[in-house]
Amino acid sequence: LEAGGSAENYGIEGRIQNNLGVLYTYQDAPDMAILHLKRSAAFFLKTGETRNIAFALRDIGRLFSMLHKPDSAIKYYRQALLYADSYSRFSVLNNLGDVLAEEKDYPSAYYYIRQSLKQVYDSSDYYPVYLTLGKLFYNTGIADSARYYLNISKKSLRSETRAGSYFYLYRLARENHQWEDYAAMQERYELLRDSIQSRSNTTQMLKVRHLYDYQQLERKASGAELARTRAAINNIILFTVIMLMTGSIAVYTLYSRAVKRREQQLQDEVFRQFANKHNVVDHDQIRKNIDRIMQLGNLLNSKSIKNKAALRLEKKLLELENTRLSGQGEGKNKGKKQIYSSDIYNLIISGPVQMVSEKEKEAFMAFTDEIFPGLRSGLVGLYPSISRDDLFVCYLTRAGIRGKRIAELFFISKQAVSARRKRLAEILKGDEKVTRSLEDILASL
Repeated sequence: LEAGGSAENYGIEGRIQNNLGVLYTYQDAPDMAILHLKRSAAFFLKTGETRNIAFALRDIGRLFSMLHKPDSAIKYYRQALLYADSYSRFSVLNNLGDVLAEEKDYPSAYYYIRQSLKQVYDSSDYYPVYLTLGKLFYNTGIADSARYYLNISKKSLRSETRAGSYFYLYRLARENHQWEDYAAMQERYELLRDSIQSRSNTTQMLKVRHLYDYQQLERKASGAELARTRAAINNIILFTVIMLMTGSIAVYTLYSRAVKRREQQLQDEVFRQFANKHNVVDHDQIRKNIDRIMQLGNLLNSKSIKNKAALRLEKKLLELENTRLSGQGEGKNKGKKQIYSSDIYNLIISGPVQMVSEKEKEAFMAFTDEIFPGLRSGLVGLYPSISRDDLFVCYLTRAGIRGKRIAELFFISKQAVSARRKRLAEILKGDEKVTRSLEDILASL
């Protein structure tokens, strides 16, 4: 870790490494992000910039928490406290308290959360701490205290903090059979969650688009350089063989196009059948809900019904469910159209194998995450030690890529692909007795 020997150079290198860690975090590459953040902390240690050391160690702790490695997260949060000043100590203490609460070490969690309250300078910083306190009291069964702090944190200007507050408030209302409050709180939570998801999807789609555009430009630049060095040789070779190869190339081209067209038609038909199957289920439920809503409306208008509160509540909950189901159906259809129309999908499904780089595979997986946001977390939850290659096979399968094309991308036989898919299905279905294909398991995540 040498950058010229001066404190100024070490500080510049520390900031560069920190920014690289942030960028890898955006690209969902936590291992690379942690590597660069560790380097950043090492450079800042040479300059004595304790605040920046604390923030780098805190961010490493957050990444380990996201990776469901609480022991490592707690280790780095405690290290960050050794370097934290009055400005950085607040967030480190709150994060440490939150992860300790997840580990059910409630006395320690309460201690660190209370300590973070003493470090607050801006009044708006109280809200995320109150949300953490509300979660802690909810998990320990102290409902009154949980409700008190959650009612404060829901006044935050940050959508994420308000959404978390309403989430635990509607769970409290449900457990106490306060059905009117439950319906109102759930509705607020659903609206905030949809808003956050929409904003996150837009941001992530732009990041993936920019990443892919950059890779395209990089490839074109390197291709132009290579073309210049080989131009003379290529011209001689092409002139010599073009007359001999014209006929065979024409036949091969026509045959390849016919095969690809047939494969695309079959794949489109499979996706249409899958989409129709799921849409029928959603629409059937919506129609059933509408029938019941109309029936409830007639009952509410009837003078013979005296206790109408329960009927009004049921009608409200059915309307909420229909709103949610309608949103899911639109998201599925939109997601599939986005997959089919994307350049990265076309490159993966039909581009030259030698032209598909590791970065483009990562871009494809990141794009697929936006369409199927529960896929990665579901896979990691069922198979925590899943390898990168197995993860990529699952993504290709979820996007409808055929086994023949997967075999080409991995330079293996179709039989090997089938064996790998069968092995993954056995692992992912766990203790289930019912035999299910890998496609069915992935579709349920």
